[in-house]
Amino acid sequence: MLNRLGLSISYDRILRIRAQLASYSVQSSLQAAPIPSHFDRSGFVTAAFDNFDFNEATISGKNSTHDTVIVLFQNETEHVLKKPNVSESKINPRIRSFNSLLDCHKLIEYNNSKDEITLPSDFFLQINKELLSVESYENSLKIEDFLWFLLRMNIAIDFKDITTNPCYQLTPSWSAFNSLIHLDCRILQKVGYCPVIPHAITDKSTVNTCLRFFLNILKQLNQKHFVAFCDEGVYKLARKLQFECDEFDSIIL
Repeated sequence: MLNRLGLSISYDRILRIRAQLASYSVQSSLQAAPIPSHFDRSGFVTAAFDNFDFNEATISGKNSTHDTVIVLFQNETEHVLKKPNVSESKINPRIRSFNSLLDCHKLIEYNNSKDEITLPSDFFLQINKELLSVESYENSLKIEDFLWFLLRMNIAIDFKDITTNPCYQLTPSWSAFNSLIHLDCRILQKVGYCPVIPHAITDKSTVNTCLRFFLNILKQLNQKHFVAFCDEGVYKLARKLQFECDEFDSIIL
């Protein structure tokens, strides 16, 4: 509708641009795992991987989608990578979809896993109790909460009428109040989506494929280790593979 009014490009054009970007990322990658074209290979890159479940409306509930998605993150820098013109990329602009099967789509089987894990003799877990303790922050948090509570109270001049639900509330809610008194030091990040792995993340072979995907990405970056985030269920499988395969030592989960 907006395209007919001259306010936006057509949906067909959007599909073509998306296919061109995917083709260019694969074409410019140095390894089997493509890196998004707007990522700087000299900057530090992290990732997150998890399941993507889409339950189609089926009578039996079977044949639903259970894929694995991988997302890359990198801090924004002053150096902004520019994409080339379509004529310079040597990519067919008429393609509407990217249907090529990449090597990273292929499942790498893993059948060497054991039920129990034997920790190496030199394994050592050090817990810093000072970092886990909240005693140093408890006093300041109590003061901030009490200050917010006082500001939210409608205290009259004669102190005879006190209520926490005034008609004209000038102090924002607890979340908004804390966002105002604390400085947000988070750095703006850019996000890149990797090819979807068409297998369930609950399978050890899929986790093995993801870890090898990270190793492939690491070869294209100027860093020694690769940090990947996941939930507890995926971490259990990935950590088990790390104990069984020394080649995954450069991946930090």
